[in-house]
Amino acid sequence: MENNLIVFLFISIFILCAIFSIVKPILLIIVPLFSYKIIYELIIIFNLTVGNSVATQTALRLSALVAGIFCILSIIFLIINKYSLYDKFLFPFFIFVNFIGFISGLIFSNDFVYNVGDFFNLFQIYIFSIILVYLFKKGHQDILIFSLIFFSLIADLFYFSQYSIMLFNGNFQRIMGGNIFLVLISFCLFFSNDTKYKKFYMISFFIPLLTLLFASYRGKWILVLLGIGLFLFLRQERKSFLTLFSTFIKSFTFIVLIFLVLYQLPTFKDYINKRIVQETIIAYQEDGDTESQSQKYYETFKVSQYFYNDPIKIFFGYGSGAEIQIDKGVGKYILKKWDSRGKLHYIHNTYFSNLFRYGLFGLIIFISTIFFLIRSSFRNLDRNGLHIFALVYLLIGVIGFSQDFMIGVYLGILEWSFIFSIIIYNNYKKAKDVQTV
Repeated sequence: MENNLIVFLFISIFILCAIFSIVKPILLIIVPLFSYKIIYELIIIFNLTVGNSVATQTALRLSALVAGIFCILSIIFLIINKYSLYDKFLFPFFIFVNFIGFISGLIFSNDFVYNVGDFFNLFQIYIFSIILVYLFKKGHQDILIFSLIFFSLIADLFYFSQYSIMLFNGNFQRIMGGNIFLVLISFCLFFSNDTKYKKFYMISFFIPLLTLLFASYRGKWILVLLGIGLFLFLRQERKSFLTLFSTFIKSFTFIVLIFLVLYQLPTFKDYINKRIVQETIIAYQEDGDTESQSQKYYETFKVSQYFYNDPIKIFFGYGSGAEIQIDKGVGKYILKKWDSRGKLHYIHNTYFSNLFRYGLFGLIIFISTIFFLIRSSFRNLDRNGLHIFALVYLLIGVIGFSQDFMIGVYLGILEWSFIFSIIIYNNYKKAKDVQTV
């Protein structure tokens, strides 16, 4: 029954895509671009599976298939329209380093599925960014941004409804959700004078904000507040520091008040105490051995250990698809909770993940890519709320990359593609304006 439902959902998306594309060709791009995100979220929420896979694996595989088809269509579309597939900012890391990592993964006999997956994830970001810049130049930026927010909001509404039901039923627990990208882009567009749909952006800010509070991602709470502060600072033109500080305090107070109201509910209060206090401070115990390291600390420790045992690999890494062997102590907790194969592929730190896969060579190029994008954004700074948002997201990403704020992981592909395309397109507009003058 579950398998049939997934197939029905999958086929329905493409039937709608075909129908819509006849009416308006731009929808041939928009529908598959966003449908994979909806497919992923629905499979997770309803815990649908195929074969022996768990819901997250099913969601990743089917949504990746949709995104892969879109990626092929995009390349064909760009070639037919004789549009360049080269971008000077993204090519060095997302194509050159990525390809070397893929070849290294083959040489080191890394898991082939993970190797292909790592390569394809970065490749998708590159292609998605190129096609988005092309569509922005054709005047479709507004509909693409609105569609992104709309589809993301639908996904978060599912989580919000589930959290609300659990909250009042007295069985509250975390089920993921909470889109920091959606929170910040909605906030930035709501407080911009150059955008429409103010009420819609208010809703698309408030719902994911509540979901983010429910999900209790501590690091993301900090990044949201930091992002709001940076946006208000960059958005100010000739306003005083007092006005800036006052706006930030109001936003901060609003978020804190929402949290305090929710905290009065017993089920949420108990959950938060467990999530924030116990899981943060109290160590996990396995077989009588107490380990104070968190999973993220363990992952970075293991990466460092790999390079200590084989120093030469620090220059070019272990290749795409590389995995960490889980051993003892806190590793047993991770093994019990995350991966029965005894290995970890997913490293909760973009810097260490790139170092592990591509070595210092790849890490330096990655950091250089982010640096040049930030520098170009400041040089071509536009008071447009969308561009400031992209810059802010990239700035907090410098910090967030050390947490769950990752490039090269499947769930962030669409968001990062938009960030890069907004910045690249703004640079293009500024250069065009200079030539016109």
